[in-house]
Amino acid sequence: METGEKKLILKTENIRNIFEEIFLPTGKLGYVFQAPFTVTLVLGIGILILDLLLLHLTTFSNATWIFLIMSLILSFFLWHSLIKLFRERLSGLKQITSYLDNVAQYKTAEIKLTAASFQLSLNNQVYIDRWSQIRFASIKDDYIYFTGNDNYYIPRKCLIPIDYETLRNVLRQKMYREEENTDDYKEKSE
Repeated sequence: METGEKKLILKTENIRNIFEEIFLPTGKLGYVFQAPFTVTLVLGIGILILDLLLLHLTTFSNATWIFLIMSLILSFFLWHSLIKLFRERLSGLKQITSYLDNVAQYKTAEIKLTAASFQLSLNNQVYIDRWSQIRFASIKDDYIYFTGNDNYYIPRKCLIPIDYETLRNVLRQKMYREEENTDDYKEKSE
């Protein structure tokens, strides 16, 4: 091993479950029914109930008809956006599930850190990024994420604690701090 080269072995048992905790912390249904979807659903149901109450309880003056038509139009747009949001969420869930299926195939995973580059080997397929190619890094309690030629997620649970700290420290050395009190980094300005 070269001087300054560090080799980190990632644990691959239960790797899909580990990545699921990152990408789907509230589960699949929690992902689909996050705040924007739920708020739109509640608003759509509320306006529909209001319309039905207006139809049942009021005499039909011009003002009532105008309000009813306007609220039906608003209700239509809310339901349209709800369906669009639901489709986007399902599409995102399919992409995440596909990525997790791919991750589950990993039998061997290894990181090699050198003075010049980051190297990730997954089932004998090697991804290499020079430190100068890494544009963004975010260090969280549960995982490290950074972008170069590819996007990399390194869960804490896949590394022994000392290796996670090693990776964290190397990234901190290679990237500069964007703001105080944060672990988000952007590329170095020359």
